[in-house]
Amino acid sequence: MNNLDCVMGPTARLLCASFALASVASAQESVCAPLTEDDFLDSIAAAHQALLDEDVDAHERVMTGLQARVSCFAFIPKPEQWANLLVGASIVDHATGQPWEAKLATALAIHPRVNRMVGSRHPLAKWEPPPAPATTGQEAPEGVRIYFDGELVTEVPAASGYHLAQRRTGDGLVSVLLIDEPIPADWLVVPELGVAVDLGWGFAGVAAGGAGTSLSVDSPGTYLTDGGTIGAAIGLDVHGLLRFGEGFGLRYGVSAGVAPAFGFDALLGASKPIGPLDPWVGVVLGTDSINHTDGASSVFLAAPALGVGMKSGQIGTNVRVAAAPWVIQAQAAGSYAFSEGPVAPFLGATIDFRQLMLSQGDERKLSQGHWTAGLRVGLAWGGAQ
Repeated sequence: MNNLDCVMGPTARLLCASFALASVASAQESVCAPLTEDDFLDSIAAAHQALLDEDVDAHERVMTGLQARVSCFAFIPKPEQWANLLVGASIVDHATGQPWEAKLATALAIHPRVNRMVGSRHPLAKWEPPPAPATTGQEAPEGVRIYFDGELVTEVPAASGYHLAQRRTGDGLVSVLLIDEPIPADWLVVPELGVAVDLGWGFAGVAAGGAGTSLSVDSPGTYLTDGGTIGAAIGLDVHGLLRFGEGFGLRYGVSAGVAPAFGFDALLGASKPIGPLDPWVGVVLGTDSINHTDGASSVFLAAPALGVGMKSGQIGTNVRVAAAPWVIQAQAAGSYAFSEGPVAPFLGATIDFRQLMLSQGDERKLSQGHWTAGLRVGLAWGGAQ
């Protein structure tokens, strides 16, 4: 990879000439400050304002700054964002007599109805790009996640056009600008299974809300009778997914809190992603409380579990069900991370229902329903899934 973070053939070198000084300076920095989504949106807004002001120098300064930080992308930009940026760049290139067709063609391929930001008589207004080149026909290996202009691709794109290429790996996100060049060959190499552990994604935070129980006993007595409680719930939880290579994952979770008595919950499962879904199978362990006239008694519970999660961009969801002769549990949770950086604050909601079916002695049998619901706040890691 050269210092321009721009993979070019001989015919494309002029397209990056205006970025050379800033790119070389960036390569000399010992630390690459992450380019967050907020930074990127600020740059798009500044570039758009420069177009409105007809300030070519200001627009080129924005583009030079972005070019110098291509390798610093900490997120996957939305396709529409990248298309808007390319339209603005093609307008400036046209005004200054530089080649502009590749940028506008890429923008239209990404978003055919993108706002071209010019009047109806402008040469760019009605320009139609040539047919998009076909892919190479080579499928991206399973477990290799490659993004072209913000879109996850399943086939290797043709070596044509002006593109932001990104690959998510166990070491993070790698980004380059490709101009009429193929993606780097080593991007198509599948990591060896078990060679490295990818922290995947997860979250750690606090939860607060409400909880309640409803107890039913076949033969009520002075020690154990029908009844119920409702109260506040507060707790801590850590949940996430570790990846081994790209084809297998370890799902984990630990929760502890007061709801309304102290409870503990842990899960461990094996996961195999299928597209955007992450189904898993495992076991749930935990404790619950049985209310009685003198207080509450804790019981230990264990049950096999099935679940499925999905993480798309900044939104994550998870549903799980655990069942055994003595317990049935269902849980649903969702969260929203406020950015796609390596670590970001999140806000989420969760609801959990558990039904216990236990015996006291030979004859007395009890059934207790236990629910909790509330909001979660904390830190999420792992970026886009």
